[in-house]
Amino acid sequence: MNCSACNGRIPEDAAKCPECGRAARGPSLARSNPPLGLELQLDQELAPEADAVQAAARKRRSSRRPGPSASGPRSAEVRRLVVDQPELVEAGLATYSQGGVTGAAFATPVGEIDLLANDSAGAFVVLMVVDADGAKELVSDLLPRLGWVRKHLAKKGQEVRAIVLLESLPEEARYAAAAVADKVCFKTYRLALTFDDVAL
Repeated sequence: MNCSACNGRIPEDAAKCPECGRAARGPSLARSNPPLGLELQLDQELAPEADAVQAAARKRRSSRRPGPSASGPRSAEVRRLVVDQPELVEAGLATYSQGGVTGAAFATPVGEIDLLANDSAGAFVVLMVVDADGAKELVSDLLPRLGWVRKHLAKKGQEVRAIVLLESLPEEARYAAAAVADKVCFKTYRLALTFDDVAL
């Protein structure tokens, strides 16, 4: 069973999540804690939302069909490449993994994170690949995800930052991007096609 707050793994007989301390939901909770407290009631109300978030994330992942694009590499192709090889974006970057949950297409109640990773210093890195039509709203879409990771996953004093990959940064988004430049790194991408002879 996974925690509805932090997505961490909860042992079957545990009443609380070992990662964030939130009350667990499910049969083990019903045996150990009667549903009287406000926190427990909130967790039970949020549980269907968390399940819906996970189901929606699975549906989005299954609908992604990377393929060639006339206007350049599709963001889905870049997402797949970054998930497979995060060190291409930054040396020492590794996919987050905790209790059987990995950071690839990491679902949160405030939106999916393309790749949740840790850097070589142990900081959390929220990595997002932005579609061309989503570049204008990239900062407003990114900030809730950063806040959620800071609140639910990061330990006290642990840095949380973001890397945004996009084909180009529209002029109208530059001021919003400049406002968060101390915690968010913006990178453009391009893919190269190479041809090699086949050894026979």
